[in-house]
Amino acid sequence: MSQIFVPNEDQLAGIRFGMEKSYGAFFWDPGTRKTSTFLFIYKLLREAGLVNRMLVLSTVNIINDTWPDEMEKWSDLDVTYSMMGGGSAAKRAKGFELDADVYLMNNDNVEWFYEEYVHGKKNFPFDMLVVDESTKFRNRGTDRFRALRKMIPKFKRRYIGTGTPTPKGYINLWSQMYIVDQGESLGVTLGAYRNKYFQPGGFKGKHWELREGSEPEIQRAIAHRVSRVEKHLDVAISFVDREVRLPPKAMDAYKELEEEFITNWRGKTLMASNAAVATQKLRQAANGAVYLERLDKRDPRKWVQIHTEKIEELKRIIKELRGKPLLLAYEFQHDYEMMMKHGLKFPSYSVAKPGRERTELKDRWNRGELTVLGGQLSSMSHGLNVQFGGHYLGYYGLTYNLEDFEQFYQRLWRDGQEHDVTAFRIGAVGTVDQTMMDVLHVRDHDQKMLLRALLRRFDL
Repeated sequence: MSQIFVPNEDQLAGIRFGMEKSYGAFFWDPGTRKTSTFLFIYKLLREAGLVNRMLVLSTVNIINDTWPDEMEKWSDLDVTYSMMGGGSAAKRAKGFELDADVYLMNNDNVEWFYEEYVHGKKNFPFDMLVVDESTKFRNRGTDRFRALRKMIPKFKRRYIGTGTPTPKGYINLWSQMYIVDQGESLGVTLGAYRNKYFQPGGFKGKHWELREGSEPEIQRAIAHRVSRVEKHLDVAISFVDREVRLPPKAMDAYKELEEEFITNWRGKTLMASNAAVATQKLRQAANGAVYLERLDKRDPRKWVQIHTEKIEELKRIIKELRGKPLLLAYEFQHDYEMMMKHGLKFPSYSVAKPGRERTELKDRWNRGELTVLGGQLSSMSHGLNVQFGGHYLGYYGLTYNLEDFEQFYQRLWRDGQEHDVTAFRIGAVGTVDQTMMDVLHVRDHDQKMLLRALLRRFDL
């Protein structure tokens, strides 16, 4: 049902910021109506003759669901849009060839678009860029960032948006702010940024740590480019840790994997890629199963069960809720397969499913028709407006990814939620789960320091 757009105070300030600044970063908490603010900035700029066509880059969920929903929601917006998504190049090309105001493209297709329509071409079709959830471009070494970097000067207006700008620390800021101002605030290269504000630390000096006094310097350097909105809700969120203890045989199996990891690390033969594989196995084991090695990557993945302690704890949580809906995130596909094997039957949300199926699941949840809706954390952490279907959520295991962790609980804890939100975190005592919780606390502290400083704004 169409509505007339009535901006709140934060949105009015954001629209003024966007009209005044050709380049800007919107570090707005999830659920603070950032998408509609971007849309009405575009509408006003277009009416003023300052821009014509806008390109929006984001994740699959946000491109396929959030932006189309917002554009169809407002009767006074009056913009057309085209989807440049889909698995085939032909489908993406068809979307590009349509005459529209706003073009929506999945981040994974940026390199394709540059090679097909930008490289060596004289005419560039867009003059305004919005990168929604800009932390997906935080790694300057990815193909998507390299391709986007070549296009950045062609846009008259550039804006990024995210509620979690520093999920792995301040080092994440450089590439995002480069999209905004091509290095004016934090330096034209990542090396210059690191040399100015950081010093090498950690194992073999491969981890960059902030120099003393650098934190406020970085905040001052970007403050004039940043609009910050903090979430103001009448409902609270609380986290409930549900600890499980592995049975002796399962703990022995876990410790064997852990000992192999520690031995390799002490011997200094563990490369970064091997460390990632090893810690992933520890996370799998803590959850209850481990994938077996595949001789051929085309073969289906098989797993072996180690324990069912988290399954049983999840069953207890569902029983305690007595039919109240639970939004559940898990990390590995075998987590879901184990749940099904042990009698927990509920649908799984996946970005790999057709758009119609995803929309149907989301609508059923929001109507309160699902007792449990599950999905892998990476599929559910961004772009889902599901705050109307319940106020309980669960983490079946933990993650090192602060961005996904925070974004997931803010699927429910956002504007439109009428109840206090409870988040259950199921962790295994004496395992990597406890380490992940410590890491999340540290990264959360760093990110909150940045966001609080930007909220105060420096008097430059």
